[in-house]
Amino acid sequence: MIGRLGRFEKAAIAALAVGIALFAWTFWSSSQKTDAIAAQVRLIDETQKVLSTLLSLESGQRGYVLTGLENFLEPYEGALAALGAQISQLETAWSDAHADGAALDELRSAIGAQTQFAEEAVRTRAVDGFEAAAQMVRSGEGKARMDAVRAIINTVQEGASTQIASITIERRQVELVSGIAFAIAAVAALALAWLALRRQARLRETNAQFEALAENIPQMAWMAQKNGDIFWYNRRWFDYTGRSLEDLGDHRWLEAVHPDHIDRVRAGFDASVAAAREWEDTFPLRGADETYGWFLTRAVPIRGADGAVLRWFGTNTDVTHQRAQERELETARDIAENANRAKSQFIANMSHELRTPLTAVIGYTEMLEEEVTDMGEQSLLADLGKINANARHLLSLINDVLDLSKIEAERMEVYTESFSVDTVVEEIAATVGSLMDKKGNRFVIDAGPGLGEAHTDQVKLRQCVINLLSNAAKFTENGTIILRVRREAADKRDWLVFEVQDDGIGMTQEELGRLFQRFTQADASTTRKFGGTGLGLAITKAFSKMLGGDIAVVSRSGEGTTFTIKIPAIATASVVEAPAMQPIAAAERNSSSGVVLAIDDDPNARDLVARFLTREGFLVRTAADGLAGLEMAALVRPDVILLDVTMPRMDGWSVLSALKADADLSRIPVVMLTVIDEHSLGYALGASDYLLKPVEWGHLRKVMDRFRTAANALVLAVDDDEDFLARTREILEREGYGVMTASNGRMALDALTEKTPDLILTDLVMPQMDGFAFIRAARARPETAQTPIIVLTSKDLTRDEFRRLRAETDEVIVKKEIELPELAAQIRVIVSPAQETSE
Repeated sequence: MIGRLGRFEKAAIAALAVGIALFAWTFWSSSQKTDAIAAQVRLIDETQKVLSTLLSLESGQRGYVLTGLENFLEPYEGALAALGAQISQLETAWSDAHADGAALDELRSAIGAQTQFAEEAVRTRAVDGFEAAAQMVRSGEGKARMDAVRAIINTVQEGASTQIASITIERRQVELVSGIAFAIAAVAALALAWLALRRQARLRETNAQFEALAENIPQMAWMAQKNGDIFWYNRRWFDYTGRSLEDLGDHRWLEAVHPDHIDRVRAGFDASVAAAREWEDTFPLRGADETYGWFLTRAVPIRGADGAVLRWFGTNTDVTHQRAQERELETARDIAENANRAKSQFIANMSHELRTPLTAVIGYTEMLEEEVTDMGEQSLLADLGKINANARHLLSLINDVLDLSKIEAERMEVYTESFSVDTVVEEIAATVGSLMDKKGNRFVIDAGPGLGEAHTDQVKLRQCVINLLSNAAKFTENGTIILRVRREAADKRDWLVFEVQDDGIGMTQEELGRLFQRFTQADASTTRKFGGTGLGLAITKAFSKMLGGDIAVVSRSGEGTTFTIKIPAIATASVVEAPAMQPIAAAERNSSSGVVLAIDDDPNARDLVARFLTREGFLVRTAADGLAGLEMAALVRPDVILLDVTMPRMDGWSVLSALKADADLSRIPVVMLTVIDEHSLGYALGASDYLLKPVEWGHLRKVMDRFRTAANALVLAVDDDEDFLARTREILEREGYGVMTASNGRMALDALTEKTPDLILTDLVMPQMDGFAFIRAARARPETAQTPIIVLTSKDLTRDEFRRLRAETDEVIVKKEIELPELAAQIRVIVSPAQETSE
């Protein structure tokens, strides 16, 4: 028996020694990691200071260049004076953080280049005058150098933030392992001490040893009875909270917990005690100075030989600094997100500048096509068709390139269709022919035999090949560009291979390494000479992968480049099939009393409704389920929808909710036509009427008469863009509307005194009287107080302006987001109910 007790004692001492060693190691390791985090944080701070100083230098330099006033040199000279010391501090922080030395050399060089440019600009302004200095600034050299500094600093800061996150995770893991190890050691020590007490009456001595250990651990520690009542705290608990054992008896320790967390902490601890399982939580505790610190709290049950819980042992680890680091990371993320939003705003602005003239080209081309058709000049239609097709392709390209959310989130839709590869190659050749001629290049097509048909996304395939050919034409002069196309078998399937070879300027291995990065060109100087957004090749690579293939490149500087796209001839099953639905032609729509979409899974019901409505003069489209109905509604933009309730894939209630939640479809009237008698629910979800099956045709006729499209409606179009007014008049008159026009708000008010229109279509930014003032004046007139008003503008609206316009008008539309035929359809939806009300 004595020998066995000796073994128990040795085991208890060993467990305690291991616990002490683990805690010592934890404290040392935590200290090391804290120092490492501090070094990374300081590196971020020092780089930010240098960047801020460079911005001050740049601001002072530009101010002096613009004004020539000496007081604008104060921030410039102050920044120059401070830069040396800041770079020295940055070098120290760089060394402490063990950052990449090559990056530091690169940053020094970039900073030197920027300060040299600023000094040269200031000297030029002082010696040669404003025009010479302004020419330097307009050259973009200073911006490029500053962008280089920003890029290096951003890379360093991102690396430091990554290091902070990694070290924080490691420290949390170490603390978790240490806490668990200590808990295990504590449980073992207490259990062995309890056994030793029973056998040798030494429990008091063992407890004293344990308490001495717990008093010296870096965490606050405590013990509780098996029911959760705490009866002992170590010294660190009292030092931190400033309370005595009597103040903290029973559950009164919860008084130190922040009031916002008391209920959650109490419930979590009580639940763990009731289930006899380990407890872990993080919450703030109030210190003696009445400030709160965040603590990671863990408690483990101490069990007897029979497995029953004897008591609890817990620790509180200070994680306040760790949470502060997390907040800094969140701040850094917010800064990055703000920068991304600024980038998106720039892209949106550029989008407007590109789309506006291109939309006018498309509009005038369509008008010319119709006029040429009416004149019988069929020989001109082919050329106009090419202009229209290429303009629309370019508009589609611009939309895809500038729509960053689709590209970055990889939400770009893919639609497959069957087509002749030879035909696509011919169309591509016709599209890029003028690009080849522009720089005197010879264009050669080497199309292999047996290309046959393909089943994939033709638009994206065309865009990929055209992107590569455009790239080749841009960087090749008086050379030869070859497009090779072949079909080959590999991996038990057919592949299409498009190879674009040029003998242009080529690329170095370094440039090839960053070739497919978004917003990055092979070489900045090349970009300035040849132009480009830096997205073309990135989009081409993304599209190639979306189509199930990939892109490869081989190039040597000065010798030329060869790009190779390889995609499956038959798209994989994961690619979405293109819908078979087709939009409704304007002539077909105008010849009817309106377009009706009937959504019903019963083919007999669809056929009966379609026959009846066709006899009534309506143009009818049908869909066999809710999802197909939503797709059809978005495509054909009907004047009214007839909707069943019980359908596969998506029921009528879900379809109605989706329609009313869609800004483009919410104004379309929906008539429920079902055997389900739920009038109240239908009206609550936004239905315009509710009919029960079997339908009474006379009743259906009366309901549908309310939704017949407006005839001879008068529209007042107000815009200072005469070209836009002319195209608007042309489209609306073709749709059967009468049109009055005015070039500003004052003229529009004069027009209102002569006739009262059924709808007003107005711009906002106009001379003499802008759109805001005109809308207020129109609403003040009794005759037009209820007249529908659509705002169609290119102005970037503030949140307050948009909210005010939504309250005063029926619709606010951005010009670049809608084409005139779509606008005419939207007017039809709004005018019909308005005319019915006026009648």
